[in-house]
Amino acid sequence: MSVADTPAVAELDRLIFGRSAWSADAFTAELTESRISLLYLLQSPTQTTAIPSPSAPPVSSPHALRGEMSRSDRGGSAPLAHPPVTNTTLLGYFVCWTLPDQLHLANFAIHPDHRTRGLGALLLQALYRLAQRLAIATVELEVRQSNVAAQRLYRRHGFEVVGERPNFYEHPTESAILMDGPVPAELGARLPQPLAAAYLNGLRLIWRDRAGESIEHWPAEPG
Repeated sequence: MSVADTPAVAELDRLIFGRSAWSADAFTAELTESRISLLYLLQSPTQTTAIPSPSAPPVSSPHALRGEMSRSDRGGSAPLAHPPVTNTTLLGYFVCWTLPDQLHLANFAIHPDHRTRGLGALLLQALYRLAQRLAIATVELEVRQSNVAAQRLYRRHGFEVVGERPNFYEHPTESAILMDGPVPAELGARLPQPLAAAYLNGLRLIWRDRAGESIEHWPAEPG
């Protein structure tokens, strides 16, 4: 996730969480100001669009003559083509904070149109891989008391209820269930078959912090 992604991510956050959603400025601050934040973006490449080369300008123009000379210097007279553009669909994201002895999952969401396909489990695997890289053994999170579906997902992946934060959320006011879980020792590396069938172009996870950006692909692209 980069600053350029934050308006789309905030729009999805608003679609899911309503008035309690994070703003684009909040996501930007996590990216640019926080030293403990990591932001992950899950996308599906939908298609690659080739941008046609611009037409050659008339030779009578001095600019055209300079252009012809520069193209000749590069070993050909055809105009240079622009690189292809890959269109993507935003499927989900999460924000986590790296604390001394744990990862804290601060925001986690899957687009409503792409739920019940296993993407939530896939994002949790990405979170676990991050924890493994950082040698962190525990992940902690809060979830709304009424969000039974999310609690069910977390329980399936080893999280347990360890407490409650009264009136933690606003719009509407509601208590948070505090959960934590151990990071599994082994994780699946291949895209589960239902996901592979639903996303024929694969999936792409982009993570970013103040130090830079990295991209993971499912299935893995040949190296």
